[in-house]
Amino acid sequence: MKCVGGLDEPEYCNKGTRWNNEEQYCEDCPIGFYNDGNNESINCEVCPAGYFCIGGTNTAKPVNVGSDKGIECPPGYYCPEGIKFPISCPIGTYNAVYKGKSADDCLLCDSNTFQDKEA
Repeated sequence: MKCVGGLDEPEYCNKGTRWNNEEQYCEDCPIGFYNDGNNESINCEVCPAGYFCIGGTNTAKPVNVGSDKGIECPPGYYCPEGIKFPISCPIGTYNAVYKGKSADDCLLCDSNTFQDKEA
């Protein structure tokens, strides 16, 4: 929320942004954060585990880079909350599903198979 001189009602920043009090303008939420506009928030919240917020993210559960400015954590990776970049599953493990939250979501490769590269 920003208070602008002469107005009797506060103005709120758009979804995906926060109020920069020092510079006096609305700026995009940084990577790893979102603002969905609920409760007319002036702050960005930490992106939840299982999702990757690319900056300017406007929902807690983004699925589209274009409209949401974020995605579900892709297969082969895991995304703890507030992550700056998805983390590749370690060598010898894999994750075949979206929304991995931690290294525990990376499974050991099956017998007679291997994975020798990070994604």
